[in-house]
Amino acid sequence: MPRVCVLDPDADLVHHLRDIGRCRRLDGWACYHAELDVLDLDGHEVGVVGRAVRAPLAVLVAEQLVASGCELVISVTSAGRVGADPRAGFMLLERAVREGMAGPVGESGGTYFNNLFDFLK
Repeated sequence: MPRVCVLDPDADLVHHLRDIGRCRRLDGWACYHAELDVLDLDGHEVGVVGRAVRAPLAVLVAEQLVASGCELVISVTSAGRVGADPRAGFMLLERAVREGMAGPVGESGGTYFNNLFDFLK
């Protein structure tokens, strides 16, 4: 089981990765509600679950991932942007705070991760 997995609600990411031969289906994935594909990302195995859309299914899949050994579940979503460059097609969050590690979000001492794999070390 990959330590990091991505929920891809539209399955655009997983379809693209399959089309270019960058991922493979993980046999033995216990959740029969969705397929889990795996890819190598800079030497790290990352799981991608396509069509994990709507809260009940996404939560079920996330729970199955964690129960199977995944340590970080990332949910990809789409939303509008305020004041963003209209020419930009995507926005990527490069920095995140994890609640519950050093205190609630907003309090000094929160833990920030500039690289998603930093927290796995």
